[in-house]
Amino acid sequence: MKHCYFYQAELKRSQVWFFVATLRSFEHLCFDRAYDPVNNKFEFFVPRDQHNFFETLMNYYKDNGVVISFCRQDNINIA
Repeated sequence: MKHCYFYQAELKRSQVWFFVATLRSFEHLCFDRAYDPVNNKFEFFVPRDQHNFFETLMNYYKDNGVVISFCRQDNINIA
């Protein structure tokens, strides 16, 4: 996935379904890789040309209490 950035986000548990539903309304904005329901952590691949809008949206969610934290990570290798 050299053409994507890798992000991790921690969500407020009560907002998970809202978050997922609204993210899916943005076509090709991101591709979820994994969800850890115990810790409410999501992992995403975000196409490089979408990352500015993705970060704007995530900051909006953070300001409104949906997202607790998010950060861009080093890309991971998938065999």
